[in-house]
Amino acid sequence: MRYDDPTAPRVAPQVTHTIIEKGMSPAEAAKLLAEFEKAARDKIISVVHVENQLLNGSLLIEREEALGCNRLVMKMQLNGHERLFELVIPDWTSHESSAEKLNKLRIALANHMVEALLDELTNPIIAAIQPRTLRS
Repeated sequence: MRYDDPTAPRVAPQVTHTIIEKGMSPAEAAKLLAEFEKAARDKIISVVHVENQLLNGSLLIEREEALGCNRLVMKMQLNGHERLFELVIPDWTSHESSAEKLNKLRIALANHMVEALLDELTNPIIAAIQPRTLRS
């Protein structure tokens, strides 16, 4: 039988693939973690802790470079209930005074907090204003 004969059986050559998985060394992983931690710290503008009779919690303000804004995260105990508020604040322009910036922040935060608190009151309010059936 001839090997160049078209009717000759074709045998696929044996092909061997070697796969090598290469992970990070512990030193590289530690270096990458340190870079991530530094990037996270660089984003933080301010951290404020509040503690009084009505409110206990923390406020974190960080810069979101990719979005061109600031992010405000509040975790607090309000009247004994833990709440988490997250708010995106448009970047403050340089021509605004500190008082104007603070006022914008206060309004945005107040609106966000009131909205969250009123969501909890929706069902009790609806139940209270529903017409009651008269008992005979």
